[in-house]
Amino acid sequence: MLKVLIVDDELIVRKGLRAYVNWKAYDMEVVSEAANGEQALEIINQQPIELVITDIRMPLVDGIELTRAVKENYPHITVILLTCYDDFSLVKEALDIGASGYVLKTELEDGSFESILKKTSKEWKKRQKEGEYYKRLEKEAENSRLLLREKQVQSMLEDPSSSIPDELDWIENGFVGIYFEFLCSPNSFVEVEKQFYAIASKDKGVFLPLDDYRAIGLFAREKEYSEMKRTTYEQEQCRKLFGKITKIAGEINIYYCASSTNDKAGHVLRSLKEKGAYHTFYNEFGHLLDVHSIPQQGISDPFAKMDWQELRQLTLMRDWARIKDICDELFSHLAIEKPPVEDVKKVVLEIILIITHGLQTNSNLLTLTWGSNRFDNIELAKKKRTYKQLIEWLYEGINELEDSRSVFIGGINSVISKAISYMERNYMLEITLEDVAEHVGLSKSYFSSRFKKITGENFIDYLISLRIKKAKQLLQETDLKILEVAEKVGFNDPRYFAKLFKRFEGVGPKQFQESVHLYDAYK
Repeated sequence: MLKVLIVDDELIVRKGLRAYVNWKAYDMEVVSEAANGEQALEIINQQPIELVITDIRMPLVDGIELTRAVKENYPHITVILLTCYDDFSLVKEALDIGASGYVLKTELEDGSFESILKKTSKEWKKRQKEGEYYKRLEKEAENSRLLLREKQVQSMLEDPSSSIPDELDWIENGFVGIYFEFLCSPNSFVEVEKQFYAIASKDKGVFLPLDDYRAIGLFAREKEYSEMKRTTYEQEQCRKLFGKITKIAGEINIYYCASSTNDKAGHVLRSLKEKGAYHTFYNEFGHLLDVHSIPQQGISDPFAKMDWQELRQLTLMRDWARIKDICDELFSHLAIEKPPVEDVKKVVLEIILIITHGLQTNSNLLTLTWGSNRFDNIELAKKKRTYKQLIEWLYEGINELEDSRSVFIGGINSVISKAISYMERNYMLEITLEDVAEHVGLSKSYFSSRFKKITGENFIDYLISLRIKKAKQLLQETDLKILEVAEKVGFNDPRYFAKLFKRFEGVGPKQFQESVHLYDAYK
């Protein structure tokens, strides 16, 4: 609604106008009153007003001076004059300085006032629509400029040697580049972009989402600061940005660098993106870094660290435990040397290729984790953005193959039963988790997790419980000494045996044996 201010030195006129006119019919609302021009200007300074209806003759500041002040300082406000028959010279002066019309006080009831209000309302609505239209055009033009800049930055990333376009000529005076890596894809980059432009002018800044998890931005460096102050200011802006975006989008990495006037902008942005992605791959998330602090990529050849012939043979033998061992050795080297990301992914893809080819002789063994063909392998590997994700993806597939094999040879319950039978026959020996896993044909880690899931106990606790159970039988059925019983059930240290026995049974082995013999004598 059009907000109206009534100005007249007579209270009865102000109240009469407020009560007499059906303001809502003209989409108007009287929001305030004033007794003179001075009061009116104070009100206009304090709240939004679109229409001033004012008397001409008033004390202090009259209607002419009020109109002049309004039109000089608030040209969008419409002014309508209330006048008497002898005010026409003043009316002409007011119209000359911008008043939109006048009404004789004697004609307020003959429809003239309503006609002016109707006309004013119509003109205001027209101006409002035109204003919205022009605002929309300005917004579209601004969006077009931003879109053009985004495309130009994208072109610079694709062809770093390309010249700087005119739309980005401010880059030549130096800029700050920022590369973003998000752990989780933001629901929308709108809020992230908003925070970026809180530190960067839209006239001299660009924010470009690269995909669902990455973005890059750049903005002009401040000229008026010294280099030291400029660097400090830029670092502080990046810290603020990191904190605000972390609250919006969760864990992120932000990498930044300042470019001088002599730098090739395209090469700087490409290097920023590549170094940021490399650091994220090996170091996960939660980092804010100047990209110059990131070490150079390792140069070792990861293919040379793997015995590929051995991997082929182990795949044919379905020896998943040994396959994991040689993969562990490889990945421990790569974690230290940190070769280029693409080289690591190529090695993992080669491991997958050799394993899947080796399994073609046994269609019962398969894993959907890696996909169903070479193209799937490559596309899934591309999506692994960190070293940890990539290695876990490889091992997840190997574990599924172990699972498939255990089903193929009788089901995992059957395999665990086979393991327990082996432990029942060999509990008195120094058997280990590795020994039992190898006996049933599973890797140590896979066997350990499945054993606990099915039995409810981890391997060591189950073996100790089994040995204590066998010790109780010997203590009940024989007269062997405690030392001899300990040795027969697999304990080399009788004191350790006694400690564990008491923990399981509540009494030591000697007390247990004496109570058994006492019971037998009583019987």
